[in-house]
Amino acid sequence: MLLKEPKLHYHHFRHLNSAFGLEIVFVMYRRNMLGAIRSPSVAVAACIFTALEEALFRSTMVHRDTFMAKLLGKPEPTAAEVIVQRKRWSAASAMSMYIEVTSIITSRALYIMFRPHRL
Repeated sequence: MLLKEPKLHYHHFRHLNSAFGLEIVFVMYRRNMLGAIRSPSVAVAACIFTALEEALFRSTMVHRDTFMAKLLGKPEPTAAEVIVQRKRWSAASAMSMYIEVTSIITSRALYIMFRPHRL
């Protein structure tokens, strides 16, 4: 299997790049829109709903992937494929957390820098 060769470890994760790129864009848009809300009660409600959506999305990742595999009629994965799939899931979770933290810090910095220019 390719996992035994260290040079080819990233080969399995190359298809995740476009998904992470889109996630970066969408998360930054969402964080900037949350920062632009002026009403404190609406901002709190939006943050709560966003947190619930993120928790629901991340907690169902494994079940969604297995459901889609069954729906598409894919055969049961071998032991090596299960190992690779688990590494992909962990990489996706880690990158999503990294993207969230980075976007929170960036959106707060943008809010502080551009606060004097708000209408």
